[in-house]
Amino acid sequence: MDKFSSKTIQHLRAVLDDASAEIQADSPTKALMAEHILRTAATGERDYENLREAAVEIARDDEA
Repeated sequence: MDKFSSKTIQHLRAVLDDASAEIQADSPTKALMAEHILRTAATGERDYENLREAAVEIARDDEA
């Protein structure tokens, strides 16, 4: 996986915090969301809303 700058890590952490709060994610779900955010960011995606929506979607798909 790519290395991220400290600024990018802060950005990704904020995305994870918002996304997990939105769905009141438990720890395993939050870990799944974090992994997905990192994988998506590794492709070059940095848009806050796109990352947040992708994390929420993966968590909801996992619940189904």
